[in-house]
Amino acid sequence: MEIDFSNYTIQKPSLRKMPARVRQPEIMDQPELQDSLHREALDVLRLANSLSLTTRTLWRPIRKIAATIKDRPIRILDVACGGGDVACRLALTAKKRGIPAEVHGADISETALQHSRDVAKPYGVAVEFFQLDLVNDAMPDDFDVIVNTLFMHHLDEDDIVTLLAKMSAATRQLVLVNDILRSRFGYFLAYYVPRLISRSPVVHIDGPISIQAAFTVEEFRALSDRAGLTQAAFSNRWPERFLMEWRKP
Repeated sequence: MEIDFSNYTIQKPSLRKMPARVRQPEIMDQPELQDSLHREALDVLRLANSLSLTTRTLWRPIRKIAATIKDRPIRILDVACGGGDVACRLALTAKKRGIPAEVHGADISETALQHSRDVAKPYGVAVEFFQLDLVNDAMPDDFDVIVNTLFMHHLDEDDIVTLLAKMSAATRQLVLVNDILRSRFGYFLAYYVPRLISRSPVVHIDGPISIQAAFTVEEFRALSDRAGLTQAAFSNRWPERFLMEWRKP
């Protein structure tokens, strides 16, 4: 059964204040989504990550951890890796800097994983991708850094708390979360930019839905505190994103 896009109504941006968080299922999360449309949307997200300087945002704290590891490669896991571009770019950055690194990506979607493996080839890096249900499966505990980008807003609050607790327990040293902010300007970007750079109906719909489901820094800090990550540091990042950094005591 194909998805009926006419069932989705997206409001144009307005000058009104953004309302409280409203979460509804995104098309990317639907199991009946056609592989071709899924891959097209992942390609748009890859471009969005590039424009948002995601690799640079994540690499700065990762580099500090890498400097403390002398006898082996730093091990990095990108959970809910989507199209795999973040994992590949982190691996490529490490390679260019001469830093030994083993980078892995995990996702629940087999379509996303196959797309990630295809994406990795042009980068010329060895990134291993495997299937993982973040909420229900046990998380590997042999990684120095666990990274998550643009996924938390897909979940309800209790699942986010569970996932953050699992990430903090599993990592050897560092947890990084890079996600979108719920704001009027963010909604403006999510509504208009995809229409300028892509014809993907999935992204046209999911972009605004994502902003409505996103958090403010204060809201996400409260969730990280509930998960036990009370020493997490937060910073705003371009454009209308935030970075959470938590180092294991």
